[in-house]
Amino acid sequence: MNTLEASTDTKSETNIVAQIEGASKHFGPKRDLFGRLIERTGLIEQYRTVRAVDNVNLEIRQGEVLGLVGESGCGKSTLGRMIAGITPPTHGKLLWNGRDVSTLTGRDRREAKLRMQMIFQNPFASLDPRATVERIVAEAPRVHGMIARSGMDATRYVGRYLDFAGLPSHLRNRYPHELSGGQRQRVGIARALAVQPDLLVCDESVAALDVSIQAQIINLFMDLRHELGLTYLFISHDMGVVEHISDRVAIMYLGRIVEQAGVNEIFTRPSHPYTQALLAEIPRLDPVKRHFTALKGELPSPLNPPQGCHFNPRCTQVMDRCRVELPILRRTSPGRAVACHLENLSPKGSL
Repeated sequence: MNTLEASTDTKSETNIVAQIEGASKHFGPKRDLFGRLIERTGLIEQYRTVRAVDNVNLEIRQGEVLGLVGESGCGKSTLGRMIAGITPPTHGKLLWNGRDVSTLTGRDRREAKLRMQMIFQNPFASLDPRATVERIVAEAPRVHGMIARSGMDATRYVGRYLDFAGLPSHLRNRYPHELSGGQRQRVGIARALAVQPDLLVCDESVAALDVSIQAQIINLFMDLRHELGLTYLFISHDMGVVEHISDRVAIMYLGRIVEQAGVNEIFTRPSHPYTQALLAEIPRLDPVKRHFTALKGELPSPLNPPQGCHFNPRCTQVMDRCRVELPILRRTSPGRAVACHLENLSPKGSL
């Protein structure tokens, strides 16, 4: 079981904006009664379940940028969609300011959903091609009465958030296909900001952009963080971007968190062999000749994950214990938690 024991630090708990406890997301075909009966006879192969996220505990603290890193297919986007309230967990729960979102009803539930917004990887696919920029940005705040309560008309309201996103107001009547990739991503940012969120889940939100545009969008995120007091979950496979923007980093592998620590600790003293392998592959402007060794093997299929530690088939430090026993994510030093048998784990602790 991948678990991180609850914190006993009352002060730190009051700063937690969003938290998931024992969260899992499984994907598989739905079976009716007849299908289950046929399956039990052995006449057809049993349906296999994809464990995209497997019993994850994660907390996001007010005002921080938490980077979430891992290879493609490790479950980062699914976890982000769960935290944003888009994808319900199969097991576990999502807490917003200490309240279980699944138990909220009416206005409280709508308020919690609005406070967590997501910015998607593909800025073209995430925008309605038949709607103008103004309609895209204004739709949600109009439906939820935010424009009426603001005392502004829709044009002024939209203009305010276009300005936050760094878009000129004359683009308000254009359609997504008339904009560049960077401009479309800024529209997605303005749309998210227009409902006045506290937490933004950024899912590879600069990966589809040119390098120069990536830098502009990252700088925009940092400016908005200070201007609006935002909190971010920043999902990426680019370790360089994560190092630049994050306060803390969580490393994810095949549906599980294998290491969490402050950004400096992760990049200067990585503990988990997977984290070490990721950092070893970062290109460096270093006059000393280095020998790069790619991470061996492919990411195992979530349909049939390895027994014990999921990383054991690719780990250069694997032990017999790793092949049979799943390591628990536990504190190894102040501010750091690791799921690895190589660590001298303390009997109890948390981040």
